[in-house]
Amino acid sequence: MEKKGQGAIEYLLIIGAAILVVAVVVIALVSITTEATEETENADPTLIMKCQRECLENGGSWDSETNKCDGYDWAIGHECEKFESE
Repeated sequence: MEKKGQGAIEYLLIIGAAILVVAVVVIALVSITTEATEETENADPTLIMKCQRECLENGGSWDSETNKCDGYDWAIGHECEKFESE
């Protein structure tokens, strides 16, 4: 009888640890995506317009909702590259 109780407690502890790990991962992912979204939402409107113009001049298409350029890759370190990092 004692072994059954011990097995049940161990099983519950393993399930609890798994739930804790999943919760930590979810919280970390939400935090990372929220920071990236805030960075583009708080971007300087002048910079957004400059990046939009450069995107269109180089054959890309600009999505105004997400402030992303489709069809054009920014050079590494370019100030507009942060709009593509999400």
